[in-house]
Amino acid sequence: MTRWHAGLAIGLLLGAGPVLSQTVRPGSVLPDALKDIKPSTGICRRDDFTGPGSAALRGAGEPKPDLACRLGVDQWARLAGEPQTTLVDVRSAAERELASIDGALQVSAAEVAGKPFLKDKTLVLLGNGKAERELYAACSTLKASGFRDVRVLQGGMPAWLGSGRPVLSRHALANEVPRLSAPELWLESHFDANLVLVVPGQARVQAALPQARAIGNPGLPAIQAALAAQRKATKNRAIAAVVLVVPPELPAADLLALRSALAPLPLLVYSDGADAYAKQMKQQQLVWTAQARGPKQPACGL
Repeated sequence: MTRWHAGLAIGLLLGAGPVLSQTVRPGSVLPDALKDIKPSTGICRRDDFTGPGSAALRGAGEPKPDLACRLGVDQWARLAGEPQTTLVDVRSAAERELASIDGALQVSAAEVAGKPFLKDKTLVLLGNGKAERELYAACSTLKASGFRDVRVLQGGMPAWLGSGRPVLSRHALANEVPRLSAPELWLESHFDANLVLVVPGQARVQAALPQARAIGNPGLPAIQAALAAQRKATKNRAIAAVVLVVPPELPAADLLALRSALAPLPLLVYSDGADAYAKQMKQQQLVWTAQARGPKQPACGL
């Protein structure tokens, strides 16, 4: 889940807190610190979120994700030995606590933009393997801001671990295919560079994901055939990841074998079923609705 969606989920769990306000009576004197601040009734929000599928989800001004930033983990060795290469671990502090990479710079993608001394380096952004659309958009922003060479390590930390590369870890870290929650699946399905595939028995989930396509089984030949069809239909446009919707009983070993066969193309999996998807998305819809409604205030301009 993205940080934006995570914030909404936290808000749903905690509920709306009290809103503190102070009414200024006509003719009263404002403190100096408040004199230049416009009253809330004069502020019009132009980017209010209006729910799933809305263009407001990511803002009209956000740069288009740059899939040319992709760097397969198998290509890392070529850059790793160069003195100008810097691996940037943009994962959360909690994720870094579980495992980190020796020598990696630990900052968010947004913080990189405020470090001009990095502009002449080759930066490789490493995330948690999910919501990589954000990293491709961040790569586009950084390059437009004058950063010489920016890449995204495709598949993030799961791809790093899957390739057998070393990590610094205080705990036993499972080498597994990233699992998606329902909101994460919805988000991944709305990144048009992803290929979302649904196996038989998951038709109810597929019905909620118009961008998904059905395949006969979760085997490698069926997935490869879907990839070939996607590349033909899009004139070999880059594919960011394969998102696979499977039943919960599919063995983890089978998923690991698929991930290895598809590498460096990342594999993401949703296996919680249709009932869990419907329940989680109902909760998420309440969050989106509350976000769209916003705080109670008079109409703009009043």
